[in-house]
Amino acid sequence: MKKQTKLDMMLEMIKYLQDKKLKFKKVIFDSWFAFPSIINQIKKEMNLDVICRIKLSDKIYQFVYKDKVYTVKNLYNILQESILSIYQAWEYLVVGYRRR
Repeated sequence: MKKQTKLDMMLEMIKYLQDKKLKFKKVIFDSWFAFPSIINQIKKEMNLDVICRIKLSDKIYQFVYKDKVYTVKNLYNILQESILSIYQAWEYLVVGYRRR
């Protein structure tokens, strides 16, 4: 029998809560769980929004912001330099990502 990973257990817990008809629209977790495959699975298969801190890695993520593609470092720099409040910045950070 395959040993369950922490990622497997997290997904199983979310599915369990949905099966119990608990109503929620968002899942919040730490960057440790923030892998594109996990975020994608939660968004597409479970129809939930994800709020998490993104890993600072140019190898994993590319983000779409105002129709341009950025690495996470570039995006943080752009948002820091802009006049956006932190709340507006979060709104834009969830626009989209794609696997590199």
